[in-house]
Amino acid sequence: EHTLKLRLAEGSLELSTLTFEPSNPTEMTYENSLNEINEKGWSYIGNWKIIDEAHTARSGDVAYAYAGDDKLTNFTVEVEVAMTEEATIYDAGLLLRARHHVISSAMDESFCGYYLSLRNDQVTLSRYNYGAENLDLVSVDWLKGEFHKVKVTLNNNYIQVYLDDMDVPAMEYYDSNAFLFGQVAFCSNKAGCAFRNFKIETQP
Repeated sequence: EHTLKLRLAEGSLELSTLTFEPSNPTEMTYENSLNEINEKGWSYIGNWKIIDEAHTARSGDVAYAYAGDDKLTNFTVEVEVAMTEEATIYDAGLLLRARHHVISSAMDESFCGYYLSLRNDQVTLSRYNYGAENLDLVSVDWLKGEFHKVKVTLNNNYIQVYLDDMDVPAMEYYDSNAFLFGQVAFCSNKAGCAFRNFKIETQP
């Protein structure tokens, strides 16, 4: 049983609705090499193939691979990713705390949450609410077919992005109006890409 109290220092308050959402506060570690299509606990959209023991999407395809449910709150996700074709216009990446996803040709307009966009020349962190707002960007020089480790930590309002074996984050962002829970996915937005060695650790 929980009690919620609202106390006003001054003025007035008109409250029409108050919604509580379930979350998953338990600690958990999950690892998957991604060397085969997963039948349990994953949802696939689009065309994924296993090539060289990695989940692979071809250039021109829009594809998603969702892990678990949409109740994840604080967590760290790691994955190794390679661009199998030159990707400087289209991208691959990670959906973070994603909810209300509507599959359409306009990938950047179709969900609420965060998107870490990965290309050969840059990595971009964006916030999506059926429209994109870029939060941070760093330049990279990733060769075609070269795997790179990407790690993202989400802790309440804070987001930290690590590339390869960095000790300090390449990007660090505080969102005062954060999406606080949702689902994790890796995806291709028409970029040829491969993902392997997926890991997620949750914190209460």
